[in-house]
Amino acid sequence: MAAEGPGRADAARLQEAIEALRGLVERKPRDLTARRALAAALLEAGRPAEAREQLRACEKMAPKDDLVLYLLGVAEAEAGDLDAAIAAWRKLARRRASHAGAHYMLGRAYAAKRMWDAAVHHLNLAAEHGDEAATSPQAEPGQVVQMALEALAELHLARGQADKAVKTWERMLERDPNQVTALNNLAAAHLTAGRLAEAEAYAARAREAGADNAAFHYNLGQIALRKGDYLAAASHFAAAAERDPRDASLRVNLGDAWVRAGRRAEARAAWEEALRLEPGHPDAHFNLGVEAARDGDIEGALRHWTAVVERVPQFSPAWAHQVDLLLSRGREAEALEVAERWTRARPSDAWAWQSLAWARLAAGHGPKAAAAIRQAETLAPTHPRLALLKCAADAAAGRAAEAAAHLARAPEPQSVWPGERAVLARLGVARLAAVAVRGLDEAAAARVRRWLEAWQERA
Repeated sequence: MAAEGPGRADAARLQEAIEALRGLVERKPRDLTARRALAAALLEAGRPAEAREQLRACEKMAPKDDLVLYLLGVAEAEAGDLDAAIAAWRKLARRRASHAGAHYMLGRAYAAKRMWDAAVHHLNLAAEHGDEAATSPQAEPGQVVQMALEALAELHLARGQADKAVKTWERMLERDPNQVTALNNLAAAHLTAGRLAEAEAYAARAREAGADNAAFHYNLGQIALRKGDYLAAASHFAAAAERDPRDASLRVNLGDAWVRAGRRAEARAAWEEALRLEPGHPDAHFNLGVEAARDGDIEGALRHWTAVVERVPQFSPAWAHQVDLLLSRGREAEALEVAERWTRARPSDAWAWQSLAWARLAAGHGPKAAAAIRQAETLAPTHPRLALLKCAADAAAGRAAEAAAHLARAPEPQSVWPGERAVLARLGVARLAAVAVRGLDEAAAARVRRWLEAWQERA
Protein backbone atom coordinates (compact mmCIF):
# COMPACT_ATOMS: atom_id res chain seq x y z
CA MET A 1 0.00 0.00 0.00
CA ALA A 2 1.36 3.43 -0.95
CA ALA A 3 2.02 5.82 1.89
CA GLU A 4 -0.11 8.92 2.08
CA GLY A 5 1.63 12.15 1.06
CA PRO A 6 1.27 15.42 2.98
CA GLY A 7 -1.36 16.70 0.56
CA ARG A 8 -3.58 13.67 1.06
CA ALA A 9 -3.16 13.79 4.82
CA ASP A 10 -4.07 17.50 4.93
CA ALA A 11 -7.11 16.88 2.75
CA ALA A 12 -8.20 14.04 5.01
CA ARG A 13 -7.85 16.19 8.14
CA LEU A 14 -9.78 19.01 6.47
CA GLN A 15 -12.58 16.61 5.55
CA GLU A 16 -12.66 15.33 9.14
CA ALA A 17 -12.99 18.92 10.37
CA ILE A 18 -15.80 19.58 7.90
CA GLU A 19 -17.70 16.50 9.05
CA ALA A 20 -17.23 17.43 12.70
CA LEU A 21 -18.42 20.99 12.12
CA ARG A 22 -21.35 19.78 10.04
CA GLY A 23 -22.40 17.52 12.90
CA LEU A 24 -22.15 20.41 15.33
CA VAL A 25 -24.28 22.62 13.06
CA GLU A 26 -26.91 19.88 12.77
CA ARG A 27 -27.07 19.65 16.56
CA LYS A 28 -26.95 23.43 17.09
CA PRO A 29 -28.32 25.11 13.94
CA ARG A 30 -28.25 28.56 15.61
CA ASP A 31 -24.56 28.32 16.49
CA LEU A 32 -23.15 31.15 14.36
CA THR A 33 -19.53 30.41 15.22
CA ALA A 34 -19.80 26.75 14.17
CA ARG A 35 -21.67 27.51 10.97
CA ARG A 36 -19.19 30.25 10.01
CA ALA A 37 -16.26 27.91 10.72
CA LEU A 38 -17.91 25.25 8.56
CA ALA A 39 -18.22 27.76 5.71
CA ALA A 40 -14.55 28.72 6.03
CA ALA A 41 -13.51 25.05 5.95
CA LEU A 42 -15.66 24.43 2.88
CA LEU A 43 -14.01 27.40 1.14
CA GLU A 44 -10.60 26.01 2.01
CA ALA A 45 -11.66 22.65 0.56
CA GLY A 46 -12.67 24.31 -2.71
CA ARG A 47 -16.43 23.84 -2.22
CA PRO A 48 -17.72 27.42 -2.56
CA ALA A 49 -21.36 26.52 -3.39
CA GLU A 50 -21.72 24.67 -0.09
CA ALA A 51 -19.91 27.46 1.75
CA ARG A 52 -22.27 30.00 0.20
CA GLU A 53 -25.29 28.05 1.50
CA GLN A 54 -23.90 28.14 5.05
CA LEU A 55 -22.98 31.82 4.85
CA ARG A 56 -26.40 32.85 3.59
CA ALA A 57 -27.84 31.14 6.64
CA CYS A 58 -25.30 32.99 8.80
CA GLU A 59 -26.34 36.32 7.29
CA LYS A 60 -29.95 35.73 8.27
CA MET A 61 -28.82 34.98 11.82
CA ALA A 62 -26.36 37.90 12.08
CA PRO A 63 -26.93 40.48 9.34
CA LYS A 64 -24.37 42.86 10.90
CA ASP A 65 -21.51 40.36 11.12
CA ASP A 66 -18.62 41.75 9.04
CA LEU A 67 -16.82 38.43 8.66
CA VAL A 68 -19.94 36.68 7.38
CA LEU A 69 -20.47 39.27 4.65
CA TYR A 70 -16.80 39.25 3.69
CA LEU A 71 -16.70 35.46 3.39
CA LEU A 72 -20.04 35.44 1.59
CA GLY A 73 -18.53 37.67 -1.08
CA VAL A 74 -15.57 35.30 -1.38
CA ALA A 75 -17.89 32.29 -1.70
CA GLU A 76 -20.06 34.02 -4.32
CA ALA A 77 -17.00 34.98 -6.35
CA GLU A 78 -15.47 31.51 -6.18
CA ALA A 79 -18.82 30.02 -7.15
CA GLY A 80 -18.75 32.17 -10.29
CA ASP A 81 -21.31 34.86 -9.39
CA LEU A 82 -19.20 38.03 -9.36
CA ASP A 83 -22.22 40.34 -9.21
CA ALA A 84 -23.47 38.61 -6.05
CA ALA A 85 -19.98 38.89 -4.57
CA ILE A 86 -19.92 42.62 -5.31
CA ALA A 87 -23.34 43.00 -3.66
CA ALA A 88 -22.06 41.34 -0.47
CA TRP A 89 -18.89 43.42 -0.30
CA ARG A 90 -20.78 46.65 -1.12
CA LYS A 91 -23.18 45.93 1.75
CA LEU A 92 -20.18 45.50 4.05
CA ALA A 93 -18.46 48.66 2.77
CA ARG A 94 -21.63 50.73 3.24
CA ARG A 95 -21.97 49.60 6.84
CA ARG A 96 -18.26 49.96 7.64
CA ALA A 97 -16.77 52.52 5.27
CA SER A 98 -13.25 51.89 6.55
CA HIS A 99 -13.26 48.13 5.89
CA ALA A 100 -10.14 47.91 3.74
CA GLY A 101 -10.66 44.23 2.94
CA ALA A 102 -14.08 44.90 1.43
CA HIS A 103 -12.72 47.79 -0.64
CA TYR A 104 -9.80 45.67 -1.81
CA MET A 105 -12.07 42.84 -2.95
CA LEU A 106 -14.41 45.32 -4.64
CA GLY A 107 -11.45 46.86 -6.46
CA ARG A 108 -10.33 43.47 -7.76
CA ALA A 109 -13.88 42.52 -8.72
CA TYR A 110 -14.54 45.75 -10.61
CA ALA A 111 -11.18 45.39 -12.39
CA ALA A 112 -12.23 41.89 -13.50
CA LYS A 113 -15.39 43.46 -14.94
CA ARG A 114 -13.24 46.19 -16.59
CA MET A 115 -15.07 48.87 -14.61
CA TRP A 116 -11.85 50.81 -14.22
CA ASP A 117 -13.02 53.94 -12.38
CA ALA A 118 -14.87 51.94 -9.72
CA ALA A 119 -11.85 49.65 -9.33
CA VAL A 120 -9.49 52.61 -8.82
CA HIS A 121 -11.88 54.18 -6.33
CA HIS A 122 -12.11 51.11 -4.11
CA LEU A 123 -8.43 50.21 -4.30
CA ASN A 124 -7.53 53.73 -3.22
CA LEU A 125 -9.93 53.39 -0.28
CA ALA A 126 -8.33 50.06 0.63
CA ALA A 127 -4.91 51.72 0.64
CA GLU A 128 -6.27 54.65 2.68
CA HIS A 129 -7.78 52.48 5.42
CA GLY A 130 -5.46 49.48 5.34
CA ASP A 131 -3.50 50.54 8.42
CA GLU A 132 -6.56 50.54 10.64
CA ALA A 133 -7.02 47.73 13.11
CA ALA A 134 -9.98 46.02 11.46
CA THR A 135 -8.93 45.85 7.84
CA SER A 136 -9.43 42.35 6.51
CA PRO A 137 -9.96 38.93 8.01
CA GLN A 138 -7.23 37.54 5.76
CA ALA A 139 -4.39 40.02 6.26
CA GLU A 140 -2.46 41.80 8.97
CA PRO A 141 -3.00 45.53 9.47
CA GLY A 142 -0.91 47.36 6.87
CA GLN A 143 -0.62 44.35 4.59
CA VAL A 144 -3.83 45.33 2.82
CA VAL A 145 -2.25 48.66 1.89
CA GLN A 146 0.53 46.96 -0.05
CA MET A 147 -1.91 44.50 -1.60
CA ALA A 148 -4.15 47.36 -2.72
CA LEU A 149 -1.26 49.38 -4.12
CA GLU A 150 0.06 46.38 -6.03
CA ALA A 151 -3.38 45.73 -7.52
CA LEU A 152 -3.72 49.43 -8.34
CA ALA A 153 -0.40 49.39 -10.21
CA GLU A 154 -1.51 46.32 -12.19
CA LEU A 155 -4.72 48.13 -13.08
CA HIS A 156 -2.81 51.19 -14.31
CA LEU A 157 -0.66 48.94 -16.49
CA ALA A 158 -3.75 47.25 -17.92
CA ARG A 159 -5.01 50.69 -18.92
CA GLY A 160 -1.68 51.65 -20.51
CA GLN A 161 -0.86 54.15 -17.75
CA ALA A 162 2.74 53.17 -17.05
CA ASP A 163 3.61 56.47 -15.32
CA LYS A 164 0.80 55.98 -12.78
CA ALA A 165 1.94 52.40 -12.19
CA VAL A 166 5.47 53.64 -11.48
CA LYS A 167 4.19 56.21 -8.97
CA THR A 168 2.13 53.49 -7.25
CA TRP A 169 5.13 51.17 -6.88
CA GLU A 170 7.08 54.12 -5.48
CA ARG A 171 4.31 54.53 -2.88
CA MET A 172 4.87 50.90 -1.93
CA LEU A 173 8.58 51.60 -1.43
CA GLU A 174 7.83 54.59 0.77
CA ARG A 175 6.19 52.17 3.20
CA ASP A 176 8.72 49.38 2.74
CA PRO A 177 12.01 50.25 0.96
CA ASN A 178 12.80 46.53 0.62
CA GLN A 179 9.51 45.55 -1.05
CA VAL A 180 10.89 43.16 -3.68
CA THR A 181 7.81 43.10 -5.91
CA ALA A 182 7.82 46.88 -6.24
CA LEU A 183 11.59 46.96 -6.86
CA ASN A 184 11.32 44.29 -9.57
CA ASN A 185 8.39 46.04 -11.21
CA LEU A 186 10.15 49.40 -11.20
CA ALA A 187 13.22 47.84 -12.79
CA ALA A 188 11.03 46.31 -15.50
CA ALA A 189 9.14 49.57 -16.07
CA HIS A 190 12.33 51.57 -16.52
CA LEU A 191 13.67 48.91 -18.89
CA THR A 192 10.51 49.16 -20.98
CA ALA A 193 10.93 52.94 -21.10
CA GLY A 194 14.56 52.59 -22.19
CA ARG A 195 16.00 53.99 -18.95
CA LEU A 196 18.79 51.47 -18.41
CA ALA A 197 20.57 53.28 -15.56
CA GLU A 198 17.38 53.54 -13.51
CA ALA A 199 16.56 49.88 -14.21
CA GLU A 200 20.01 48.83 -13.01
CA ALA A 201 19.63 50.91 -9.85
CA TYR A 202 16.33 49.26 -8.90
CA ALA A 203 17.72 45.81 -9.75
CA ALA A 204 20.66 46.51 -7.44
CA ARG A 205 18.24 47.51 -4.66
CA ALA A 206 16.23 44.34 -5.28
CA ARG A 207 19.41 42.29 -4.91
CA GLU A 208 20.21 44.04 -1.62
CA ALA A 209 16.66 43.28 -0.45
CA GLY A 210 17.29 39.58 -1.04
CA ALA A 211 15.48 39.16 -4.34
CA ASP A 212 16.13 35.80 -5.96
CA ASN A 213 12.90 35.06 -7.81
CA ALA A 214 12.14 34.64 -11.51
CA ALA A 215 11.16 38.28 -12.03
CA PHE A 216 14.46 39.48 -10.55
CA HIS A 217 16.59 37.25 -12.80
CA TYR A 218 14.42 38.09 -15.81
CA ASN A 219 15.15 41.79 -15.27
CA LEU A 220 18.89 41.08 -14.94
CA GLY A 221 18.70 39.10 -18.19
CA GLN A 222 17.02 41.99 -19.99
CA ILE A 223 19.61 44.42 -18.64
CA ALA A 224 22.42 42.16 -19.86
CA LEU A 225 20.79 41.99 -23.31
CA ARG A 226 20.66 45.79 -23.52
CA LYS A 227 24.37 45.89 -22.64
CA GLY A 228 25.23 43.28 -25.26
CA ASP A 229 26.38 40.68 -22.73
CA TYR A 230 24.46 37.76 -24.22
CA LEU A 231 26.10 35.00 -22.19
CA ALA A 232 25.24 36.80 -18.95
CA ALA A 233 21.69 37.27 -20.24
CA ALA A 234 21.41 33.55 -20.94
CA SER A 235 22.68 32.78 -17.43
CA HIS A 236 20.03 35.01 -15.85
CA PHE A 237 17.20 33.71 -18.03
CA ALA A 238 18.24 30.16 -17.12
CA ALA A 239 18.11 31.13 -13.44
CA ALA A 240 14.64 32.64 -13.97
CA ALA A 241 13.47 29.44 -15.67
CA GLU A 242 14.78 27.35 -12.77
CA ARG A 243 12.72 29.43 -10.36
CA ASP A 244 9.58 29.32 -12.50
CA PRO A 245 9.91 26.01 -14.39
CA ARG A 246 6.39 26.16 -15.88
CA ASP A 247 6.81 29.52 -17.64
CA ALA A 248 7.40 28.77 -21.33
CA SER A 249 8.13 32.42 -22.15
CA LEU A 250 11.25 32.34 -19.98
CA ARG A 251 12.56 29.52 -22.19
CA VAL A 252 11.87 31.72 -25.22
CA ASN A 253 13.91 34.53 -23.66
CA LEU A 254 16.68 32.05 -22.91
CA GLY A 255 16.72 30.91 -26.53
CA ASP A 256 16.84 34.52 -27.74
CA ALA A 257 19.91 35.15 -25.58
CA TRP A 258 21.62 31.96 -26.76
CA VAL A 259 21.07 32.74 -30.43
CA ARG A 260 22.49 36.24 -29.99
CA ALA A 261 25.51 34.65 -28.36
CA GLY A 262 25.92 32.46 -31.44
CA ARG A 263 24.90 29.28 -29.61
CA ARG A 264 22.19 28.09 -32.00
CA ALA A 265 21.96 24.53 -30.69
CA GLU A 266 21.27 25.77 -27.15
CA ALA A 267 18.75 28.27 -28.53
CA ARG A 268 16.83 25.56 -30.38
CA ALA A 269 16.81 23.38 -27.27
CA ALA A 270 15.35 26.23 -25.20
CA TRP A 271 12.60 26.95 -27.75
CA GLU A 272 11.75 23.26 -28.04
CA GLU A 273 11.45 23.11 -24.26
CA ALA A 274 9.11 26.12 -24.43
CA LEU A 275 6.91 24.18 -26.86
CA ARG A 276 6.93 21.18 -24.54
CA LEU A 277 5.73 23.39 -21.70
CA GLU A 278 3.22 25.26 -23.85
CA PRO A 279 2.42 23.51 -27.13
CA GLY A 280 1.71 26.13 -29.76
CA HIS A 281 3.70 28.94 -28.09
CA PRO A 282 3.86 31.46 -30.97
CA ASP A 283 7.27 32.98 -30.24
CA ALA A 284 8.90 29.56 -29.86
CA HIS A 285 7.37 28.37 -33.13
CA PHE A 286 8.39 31.56 -34.93
CA ASN A 287 12.00 31.38 -33.76
CA LEU A 288 12.28 27.69 -34.62
CA GLY A 289 10.93 28.54 -38.06
CA VAL A 290 13.68 31.14 -38.53
CA GLU A 291 16.29 28.58 -37.50
CA ALA A 292 14.84 25.95 -39.84
CA ALA A 293 14.96 28.41 -42.74
CA ARG A 294 18.60 29.22 -41.94
CA ASP A 295 19.37 25.51 -42.08
CA GLY A 296 17.61 25.14 -45.43
CA ASP A 297 14.67 23.20 -43.97
CA ILE A 298 12.02 25.06 -45.94
CA GLU A 299 9.11 22.77 -45.11
CA GLY A 300 10.03 22.79 -41.43
CA ALA A 301 10.12 26.58 -41.40
CA LEU A 302 6.74 26.78 -43.12
CA ARG A 303 5.23 24.32 -40.62
CA HIS A 304 6.39 26.41 -37.66
CA TRP A 305 5.16 29.70 -39.13
CA THR A 306 1.83 28.16 -40.14
CA ALA A 307 1.39 26.96 -36.56
CA VAL A 308 1.92 30.54 -35.39
CA VAL A 309 -0.71 32.17 -37.61
CA GLU A 310 -3.23 29.43 -36.93
CA ARG A 311 -3.05 30.28 -33.25
CA VAL A 312 -2.33 34.03 -33.48
CA PRO A 313 -3.56 35.44 -36.84
CA GLN A 314 -2.30 38.91 -35.92
CA PHE A 315 1.32 37.68 -35.74
CA SER A 316 2.31 39.50 -38.94
CA PRO A 317 6.01 38.48 -39.08
CA ALA A 318 5.04 34.80 -39.32
CA TRP A 319 2.84 35.52 -42.36
CA ALA A 320 5.48 37.75 -43.93
CA HIS A 321 8.28 35.21 -43.49
CA GLN A 322 6.18 32.54 -45.19
CA VAL A 323 5.46 34.74 -48.21
CA ASP A 324 9.04 35.90 -48.54
CA LEU A 325 10.57 32.43 -48.15
CA LEU A 326 8.27 31.04 -50.85
CA LEU A 327 9.08 33.95 -53.18
CA SER A 328 12.81 33.47 -52.64
CA ARG A 329 12.40 29.81 -53.67
CA GLY A 330 10.42 30.60 -56.80
CA ARG A 331 7.19 29.18 -55.37
CA GLU A 332 5.06 32.12 -56.46
CA ALA A 333 1.69 30.34 -56.50
CA GLU A 334 2.11 29.20 -52.89
CA ALA A 335 3.32 32.64 -51.84
CA LEU A 336 0.25 34.18 -53.45
CA GLU A 337 -2.06 31.74 -51.64
CA VAL A 338 -0.50 32.55 -48.25
CA ALA A 339 -0.68 36.31 -48.90
CA GLU A 340 -4.34 36.06 -49.88
CA ARG A 341 -5.13 34.13 -46.69
CA TRP A 342 -3.29 36.81 -44.72
CA THR A 343 -5.34 39.66 -46.20
CA ARG A 344 -8.54 37.74 -45.52
CA ALA A 345 -7.51 37.12 -41.92
CA ARG A 346 -6.16 40.65 -41.37
CA PRO A 347 -7.77 43.02 -43.89
CA SER A 348 -6.59 46.12 -42.00
CA ASP A 349 -2.92 45.05 -41.96
CA ALA A 350 -0.96 47.16 -44.45
CA TRP A 351 1.94 44.68 -44.32
CA ALA A 352 -0.41 41.95 -45.57
CA TRP A 353 -1.39 44.02 -48.62
CA GLN A 354 2.25 44.84 -49.37
CA SER A 355 3.11 41.14 -49.26
CA LEU A 356 0.16 40.39 -51.53
CA ALA A 357 1.44 42.99 -53.99
CA TRP A 358 4.90 41.36 -54.05
CA ALA A 359 3.33 37.94 -54.61
CA ARG A 360 1.12 39.27 -57.41
CA LEU A 361 4.09 40.94 -59.09
CA ALA A 362 6.02 37.66 -58.88
CA ALA A 363 3.05 35.85 -60.43
CA GLY A 364 2.82 38.40 -63.26
CA HIS A 365 -0.45 39.95 -62.05
CA GLY A 366 0.55 43.60 -62.50
CA PRO A 367 -2.91 45.29 -62.36
CA LYS A 368 -3.92 43.26 -59.30
CA ALA A 369 -0.59 44.14 -57.69
CA ALA A 370 -1.33 47.82 -58.26
CA ALA A 371 -4.69 47.41 -56.50
CA ALA A 372 -2.96 45.79 -53.50
CA ILE A 373 -0.45 48.64 -53.40
CA ARG A 374 -3.26 51.19 -53.32
CA GLN A 375 -4.90 49.34 -50.42
CA ALA A 376 -1.58 49.19 -48.53
CA GLU A 377 -1.07 52.92 -49.10
CA THR A 378 -4.59 53.70 -47.87
CA LEU A 379 -3.88 51.84 -44.62
CA ALA A 380 -0.33 53.19 -44.10
CA PRO A 381 0.34 56.12 -46.44
CA THR A 382 3.76 56.96 -45.00
CA HIS A 383 5.12 53.41 -44.82
CA PRO A 384 8.81 53.63 -45.82
CA ARG A 385 8.76 50.45 -47.94
CA LEU A 386 5.99 51.60 -50.27
CA ALA A 387 8.50 53.37 -52.51
CA LEU A 388 10.37 50.14 -53.23
CA LEU A 389 7.12 48.33 -53.97
CA LYS A 390 6.00 51.08 -56.34
CA CYS A 391 9.40 50.89 -58.03
CA ALA A 392 8.85 47.16 -58.62
CA ALA A 393 5.34 47.76 -59.97
CA ASP A 394 6.54 50.43 -62.40
CA ALA A 395 9.45 48.24 -63.52
CA ALA A 396 7.00 45.39 -64.17
CA ALA A 397 4.87 47.74 -66.31
CA GLY A 398 7.89 48.98 -68.27
CA ARG A 399 7.79 52.47 -66.75
CA ALA A 400 11.52 52.74 -66.14
CA ALA A 401 11.69 56.47 -65.44
CA GLU A 402 8.86 56.26 -62.89
CA ALA A 403 10.51 53.22 -61.30
CA ALA A 404 13.76 55.12 -60.92
CA ALA A 405 11.95 58.04 -59.31
CA HIS A 406 10.47 55.72 -56.69
CA LEU A 407 13.85 54.07 -56.17
CA ALA A 408 15.25 57.44 -55.13
CA ARG A 409 13.04 57.23 -52.01
CA ALA A 410 13.43 53.50 -51.33
CA PRO A 411 15.12 51.98 -48.25
CA GLU A 412 18.73 50.87 -48.67
CA PRO A 413 19.38 47.56 -50.49
CA GLN A 414 20.54 45.79 -47.33
CA SER A 415 17.00 46.09 -45.95
CA VAL A 416 15.46 44.24 -48.92
CA TRP A 417 14.17 40.79 -47.97
CA PRO A 418 15.32 37.74 -49.98
CA GLY A 419 11.94 37.20 -51.64
CA GLU A 420 11.67 40.87 -52.56
CA ARG A 421 15.20 40.71 -53.94
CA ALA A 422 14.23 37.75 -56.11
CA VAL A 423 11.21 39.63 -57.49
CA LEU A 424 13.23 42.78 -58.16
CA ALA A 425 15.94 40.78 -59.95
CA ARG A 426 13.32 39.05 -62.09
CA LEU A 427 11.82 42.43 -63.01
CA GLY A 428 15.21 43.74 -64.09
CA VAL A 429 15.71 46.50 -61.53
CA ALA A 430 19.42 46.58 -62.43
CA ARG A 431 18.49 47.91 -65.86
CA LEU A 432 17.35 51.15 -64.26
CA ALA A 433 21.02 52.18 -64.18
CA ALA A 434 20.81 52.79 -67.93
CA VAL A 435 17.73 55.03 -67.65
CA ALA A 436 18.11 58.73 -68.22
CA VAL A 437 16.40 59.89 -65.03
CA ARG A 438 14.32 62.84 -66.11
CA GLY A 439 12.56 65.05 -63.59
CA LEU A 440 14.88 64.13 -60.70
CA ASP A 441 17.24 66.59 -59.12
CA GLU A 442 20.92 65.77 -59.00
CA ALA A 443 20.81 64.47 -55.43
CA ALA A 444 17.95 62.05 -56.20
CA ALA A 445 19.65 60.81 -59.36
CA ALA A 446 22.87 60.26 -57.42
CA ARG A 447 20.98 58.29 -54.81
CA VAL A 448 19.49 56.04 -57.49
CA ARG A 449 22.97 55.36 -58.86
CA ARG A 450 24.35 54.60 -55.39
CA TRP A 451 21.38 52.35 -54.65
CA LEU A 452 21.94 50.33 -57.82
CA GLU A 453 25.69 50.10 -57.21
CA ALA A 454 25.03 48.71 -53.72
CA TRP A 455 22.43 46.36 -55.21
CA GLN A 456 24.98 44.98 -57.68
CA GLU A 457 27.54 44.50 -54.90
CA ARG A 458 25.03 42.39 -52.97
CA ALA A 459 23.92 40.40 -56.02
